[in-house]
Amino acid sequence: MRNADCDGHTSADLSAYWLEQGFIACVLQGPDCDVVYEHMDHLTPLSRGGSHTLENLAPACGRCNMQKSAKTYDEWVRFVNKRRRAKVNGK
Repeated sequence: MRNADCDGHTSADLSAYWLEQGFIACVLQGPDCDVVYEHMDHLTPLSRGGSHTLENLAPACGRCNMQKSAKTYDEWVRFVNKRRRAKVNGK
């Protein structure tokens, strides 16, 4: 994980990129999550070959980021959708 690609960005670069992308809250839950981001998520986890590049970093609330754990963003979306369907179906 220490050897993950990094594009040399600063915190200011990251903030500007997120603002440009419209990321102002938790990217994992979007409008369903009312928490302003407090974590930085690796969309593709470092443990799964992800990088420290701007395109792989997104703001997330702590709850969502901890639940996402080592899932990729696509795996996270499937996980959340399955959980929502179960809730709707009363399971």
